Amino acid sequence: MMNDKEFAKAQASIMNKKTKLVQLKDERAEACKKINEIEQEIAKTENELLEEENKFILLCGQKSQLMRERALQVGAEIEQAIKPQQPVDKLTILFLAANPQDTQKLALDQEVRSITEAIRKSEGRDGIEFFSRWAVQSLDILQAINETDPEFIFRGMVLKREKSFWMTAAARRRWCQKRRWLLL
Repeated sequence: MMNDKEFAKAQASIMNKKTKLVQLKDERAEACKKINEIEQEIAKTENELLEEENKFILLCGQKSQLMRERALQVGAEIEQAIKPQQPVDKLTILFLAANPQDTQKLALDQEVRSITEAIRKSEGRDGIEFFSRWAVQSLDILQAINETDPEFIFRGMVLKREKSFWMTAAARRRWCQKRRWLLL
């Protein structure tokens, strides 16, 4: 049989093993608790990630829609820019001629002919109207302007021995847009 010493030793060993088993079970319980916490954290993070991905997909879709809309807008702007321009109203030139008898003779008829010829030869001839008024007096000038509504007024008459032309405000704007039409 077993003596007391061996009995006490065996009993102590069993107690140690039971204590160790309880500790291990407690550690396992703590580990399981920790695993559950980690799994809950994983599930929470996965849900948050899924929500964020869905929001991102929506934002990408909205951005894509905005980009499509902007592309369509830019395309329309480009299409508008390359469309042939609407024909511009005709450019009107008024030539006022006066050569009083007591002044030096001016070759106004030759000037009108050369202007008319230059218009005829120009690319924009269909967009130009040329009017001339002869032997004008001061009241005739206003009447001719009212009748023709010119952008350019060419004055071919003796006034301090100079010839000149005037450009109306509308003509100045057109001059900036259509320089090729200026013949004078």
